[in-house]
Amino acid sequence: MLKTIIRNHLNGAEGREKREGWVPRWMTFPPSAYTTRGGVGTVIKAELMAQALSNGELSDDEDRAETGMDDPVDHGVDHDGDADGKGAPLAA
Repeated sequence: MLKTIIRNHLNGAEGREKREGWVPRWMTFPPSAYTTRGGVGTVIKAELMAQALSNGELSDDEDRAETGMDDPVDHGVDHDGDADGKGAPLAA
């Protein structure tokens, strides 16, 4: 039933106003919460990163170390999407 109500809002069916491009607040950039009680992980992390960046506390290298993000190329996977280097097709 809840999925039907959401679908009706997104599609503008059953007399409901159509919502183009709607996504939950916690998935937007920067993320936000619906209530003030907290506990939304994406909101907490975004606030911490924004504060650190505005204070000049993090450089690019420190950003990667703080977030656990390595250089995106250095994961043992080639650019064709496989680890063995044979270049498997991305789609059949």
